[in-house]
Amino acid sequence: MSNSKKSRRLVLWLLAACLPVVGGGAYLWFGRQKSSSSAVGTPATYQVQAVIRSSAIDVTGNLEPIESEDIGFAASGKVARVYVQEGNRVRAGDLIAELDDSQQRYDLASLDYKLEKARISGSKSELELLELERKMKQVDLQEKKVWTTISGFVSNVDVREGEYVKAGEEISPIARVIDLSALKSEVEIDELDVPSVKVGQKVVFHIDALPDLLVNGRVSLLPLEGRVTTEGIAVLDAEVRIDNPPKSLLPGYSFSARILAGEDERLLVLDEKALQKVGGRSYVLLLPAAPERAQAALQPERREVKTAAYETGQVRVLEGLSEGDVVLAAAAAATGEGRAAGQQSANPLSIFGFRAPGGARTGGGSGGGSGGPPPGGQR
Repeated sequence: MSNSKKSRRLVLWLLAACLPVVGGGAYLWFGRQKSSSSAVGTPATYQVQAVIRSSAIDVTGNLEPIESEDIGFAASGKVARVYVQEGNRVRAGDLIAELDDSQQRYDLASLDYKLEKARISGSKSELELLELERKMKQVDLQEKKVWTTISGFVSNVDVREGEYVKAGEEISPIARVIDLSALKSEVEIDELDVPSVKVGQKVVFHIDALPDLLVNGRVSLLPLEGRVTTEGIAVLDAEVRIDNPPKSLLPGYSFSARILAGEDERLLVLDEKALQKVGGRSYVLLLPAAPERAQAALQPERREVKTAAYETGQVRVLEGLSEGDVVLAAAAAATGEGRAAGQQSANPLSIFGFRAPGGARTGGGSGGGSGGPPPGGQR
């Protein structure tokens, strides 16, 4: 057998012997990489999001007339006349009802007769006494009638002609007049929101009984003194009103409303787990933009940011980031997960000491230097 055939057969035998070793080494390397990747896991990321913080203050309540009057007699007696019915429109000064005043008119006429006689032959003191008595009789006569002091509509009449009424604080009024030119309500404002509320601010009403109706109103009154609720919360009872309300809107209706205390504010927020705190400063690991993120060799950028408190678990971003930016969790900086995947060894044969193409020997083999021919000359 020729020397060339022997050499070729020797090379084939060597290759056959090395292939299982190389294959096993590659299997071990890839298995180790996969195991390492599984153990570390994909680092968590967080995105900077824009939110709209509303400056509106939500309140609830029930509507009532801008002005109302319960009308009742100051004297007792039999009802002689009732001049109004429920639903009638009245003006301030209109007569509503009167009691039988025949006795008072008789007493007044008798007193006038005595006065005339006293002016002719009576003494000065007698005349003064009779004039004082006449004034008292006039008051008694006036108390037999009731008038309304406001303009509006008669919402209730609770008396009939011929009935006997008795004066007193516990007696129900005989009639009620309401002014529907505007509606109002007293609403609670939390003490923390009071500095933002001003008289004249717009209020948007949502009426529970009329879900398709939105009505605009305004803040009409802020009292000078607050109060403390039974829950221990300090509040201010502000007045809101609706001028010229639609006819479908009635006193007593419940509502929810928003006081527009200012312009809505656009904020950038971020999960607080993305922040690294170092020496009183805040940093994030900012990932490259989406097109560049595919290049695994790129590392995240460590960037200083300015933040402020927002809600639980979130911070408000003041400087350093923009909407849509993606950052790594702060824990990634401590574990090294923030490194680009491309920085891991890409040569599975390095475990055997083989050098990567175009590179230096990667193994830890003994001797041999740079891998050139052995001492003693060339083969």
